[in-house]
Amino acid sequence: MTKERLRQEALERLRRATASGKIARDQKSSRHLIALLKALDPDRVLAYVPLAFEADISPALRWLKARKKLFVPFMQGVSFKMVPYRLPLKHQALGIFTPADSGQLTAKVEVMIVPALAIDGAFRRIGFGKGMYDRFYARLPHKPIVIFVQPFPIVESTVVTKRHDIAGDFLVSARGVLRNRRGTPYDNRNLSHRSGHR
Repeated sequence: MTKERLRQEALERLRRATASGKIARDQKSSRHLIALLKALDPDRVLAYVPLAFEADISPALRWLKARKKLFVPFMQGVSFKMVPYRLPLKHQALGIFTPADSGQLTAKVEVMIVPALAIDGAFRRIGFGKGMYDRFYARLPHKPIVIFVQPFPIVESTVVTKRHDIAGDFLVSARGVLRNRRGTPYDNRNLSHRSGHR
């Protein structure tokens, strides 16, 4: 298995998925994501604005917006910067929707929610091939907790990524939440305070 083959298999699975099935999966994923965020209790969060083929976490974005300081990516060249999440959203390149550019400098966030197609045996992300999140994460002096969100929980047992690919702490899908290193299903009764995750 190679990284590119795993990416193509994940994309093909997305293409075969039905619209009705996607709605149900995304609703479950958002519920699991909100439960995890409640347990982690961050003050500042960076999250993605979902594209059509990504897991739709809109319910989680609304939940975060009402309670936390929420930031989203604003594309700049081959990477992005963070801007506060606010409506209306405007269309950028690659079909991405973002708030207007506010000149916001990179803020310290405690949690980063990242879309993923799959993860490998090192709990590193197979994304969409642009590398924007990898470049952004590499520049952060403070490394936040990273939550991957997948439409399907696709996990490759071998390592197909490189060291520069972003690694996650949690994986959220419609099936639940997996935690890095232990790889066991999420159970909020056993989830320790966020300082114990790093």
